[in-house]
Amino acid sequence: MKNLILIFFILFFTNSFACDCAIIQLIDGYEKADFVATAEIQKITPDGSNHHNLEIKIDEIFKGSKVSKLKIKSILNSSCAFYTPEGSNWLIFAYEDNEKELVFGSCSGAIQLDRKVNEEKYPGLTKKIELSNHRKLNVLRYIKEKELDIKNDFRLDYTFLNDCLDNGKGFELEEGTFGLFKIRVSKKLKVKKVTSIKGLQNETLNRIVTQCFMESFELYMNDESKIPKSSEITVGIYFYGAEGEHQSFVTTYDL
Repeated sequence: MKNLILIFFILFFTNSFACDCAIIQLIDGYEKADFVATAEIQKITPDGSNHHNLEIKIDEIFKGSKVSKLKIKSILNSSCAFYTPEGSNWLIFAYEDNEKELVFGSCSGAIQLDRKVNEEKYPGLTKKIELSNHRKLNVLRYIKEKELDIKNDFRLDYTFLNDCLDNGKGFELEEGTFGLFKIRVSKKLKVKKVTSIKGLQNETLNRIVTQCFMESFELYMNDESKIPKSSEITVGIYFYGAEGEHQSFVTTYDL
């Protein structure tokens, strides 16, 4: 558990909290983005005071069309400063701006895949981060392979109440296991139906997760109490194995 918290800190704190960004979960980032891919940054050049132009070489593309150029919102003289060094490798979530250019930055959910950490200070953390990145890429590959239509039309946020997923602790599954669930939502933001798109390799655990969705899953959208029509969202559930005295657990957070 301690190392998982360290991953969370290293991957998100410096780029998100310092810039007052909301943490974007993998599925939500994919759904919102116009372009999702892994790529090497080959060349970077300034473009005004707040942006840089990138020339990239795509490794894998998960959403959108193949491109060779992107733009980053670098804003280097601010708390939202963001930079992608030449030669570095990234998982990129980019969005079309008003000029129809693909842009990403500190709040877009981008992840540097070859980021180094201090192994003397955090022994074993490099392996943990590699596993985390591998899990994320496997989720994106699954979505692409199955041609899944990932939806969240009203940008609904969500949480589990009463620590319901604690009932899913203590199972023994393969590290990196994940599940994808489609949630049918009423106009009054109540769960109407839960469909397992990809289960968690254990029928009992799947039943626990499904029951939690039906009984303890809360959806919200700012201060609104309803949405114009019933809708669907896709939610990821991720398994993390036991560490020392800490039991295995499942969560919506892709740590």
